[in-house]
Amino acid sequence: MKRFFLLFAVLLSLWLSACAGDSSSPIQVKDAWVRAAMAMEAEMGEMGAQTSHMAGNNSAAYMTLVNASNQSDRLLGAQSDVAESVELHQSQTEGGVTSMTPVEAIEVPANGQVNLEPGGLHIMLIGLKRELKVGDTVQLTLEFEKAGKIQLAAEVRAP
Repeated sequence: MKRFFLLFAVLLSLWLSACAGDSSSPIQVKDAWVRAAMAMEAEMGEMGAQTSHMAGNNSAAYMTLVNASNQSDRLLGAQSDVAESVELHQSQTEGGVTSMTPVEAIEVPANGQVNLEPGGLHIMLIGLKRELKVGDTVQLTLEFEKAGKIQLAAEVRAP
C-alpha cells in the first residue's frame, strides 16, 4: 500500500511540474486561457460547396506574465497551431468606441507582472483552423526578448 501511494505521489508531482512550464525561466505564466470560439463555414459558389476555412473566426488568449528577474523583458510574439496567424494586441476605448490595435511587443517589468485580459493587452488568434470548445486545450509558444521561448497549454473557457 505504501508503494502505491509513493508511486501516486511521484506521478502526481511529475504531472504538476509538466503543467507548470519551464520553472528555470525568470518569466512565469499564470492562469492562461483562451476564449471559446465556434466554427464557421462559408458557402462558396452557386453549387453551395463549403470550405473548411473558418473565415473571419478569431479568438484571444489571456494570462498573467510574472517576471522574477531584476531586468525587464518583452514579449515579442506568439505562435499556435490552431490559428493561421498570432498577433499581440491592445484594446482601447475612446469616446465610447472600443478598438483593437496590434502592438510590437508587451513590456514585462523587472520583478513585476503584466495582465493580458479582456479589454486590454491580449494575444489574438487570427483565422482559427478549428473550433475551440470549452474544456479544450490550446498549445501556445510565447517568445520573449531575453527569456526566449516558453511553451504552455491554455484551457479554453467560455467568454
